[in-house]
Amino acid sequence: MVMSMETIGVHSDFSFYFSYAYRIRWKDGALSMGLQAGFTQLKSDFTRLTLNSINDPNLSGMISKLRPNFGTGLFYERKNFYAGFSIPYLLNSKYFEGEDVQFSDARSRRYYFFVLAKIFEINRRLQLKPETMIRFQEGAPLGIDLNLKFILDQRIGLGAFYRSGDALITTFEFQLNDNLRLGYAYEWTLSNLAQYSRGTHEFMINYRFRIRGLSRPDYCATYF
Repeated sequence: MVMSMETIGVHSDFSFYFSYAYRIRWKDGALSMGLQAGFTQLKSDFTRLTLNSINDPNLSGMISKLRPNFGTGLFYERKNFYAGFSIPYLLNSKYFEGEDVQFSDARSRRYYFFVLAKIFEINRRLQLKPETMIRFQEGAPLGIDLNLKFILDQRIGLGAFYRSGDALITTFEFQLNDNLRLGYAYEWTLSNLAQYSRGTHEFMINYRFRIRGLSRPDYCATYF
């Protein structure tokens, strides 16, 4: 189950989705097939605007629409390799529509994601993990993420991450024990936003709960 809410100015959206994955052993790894279904509620409250001399019918009253959607994906993993493909939202839904709404051509577009990663054993203590993610949205340029991380003693991770046309990110991770992982990342903006942003800091805490009879093997898709 995933729930999210975002507000920008007079616009807000609330999403609620259920997810289900079926995992089967295949060769020396496992194949997972997933489905998700739910809805997104889009709302624009133009009554919060202060317009002294503008009388625009598109910027008046309140508009609220509920849009259902669903998605699917495949994920294959082995101990030192994983690959996946997903389409989180299959329906190209219009944001708003009706005789009293003049911007009814605005709509969501499908996103396609492909991810691929492999672990290379440099020596007994050091591994190298290259990873790439390709994302494509209808009507938008192709996006590519490239990640390269060194893993020392299966405890410490140092890496660099490049997002095409957008940012360069350096990362540090430390595995305290089998359940708890801490991380830090710093992002340098490469787009035109660099003149307004000096970079961002991100801190991460990850805790893995082990449930008797349900927990997976010691390795997982994110590799430590």
